[in-house]
Amino acid sequence: MQALIEQDPRNSERIQPYIGGEEVTESPTHTHRRYIINFRDLDEDEARKWPELMEILEKQVKPQRQTDKRETYRKH
Repeated sequence: MQALIEQDPRNSERIQPYIGGEEVTESPTHTHRRYIINFRDLDEDEARKWPELMEILEKQVKPQRQTDKRETYRKH
């Protein structure tokens, strides 16, 4: 995360803390140690303004989403 922000400070706009089950069960203060890339409701063209983040999603998320049976997962 830090390297991505150092590379382009705008990346901090789209990288957010992730608090999931592990954080809730393992930390009494629910301290986060994981992060997500969140483009919210941006369309793909707008999201491409963050090329480093899109590259991560295309390599790590897209392959799994393409195998999902639900069209909404494949599309978004």
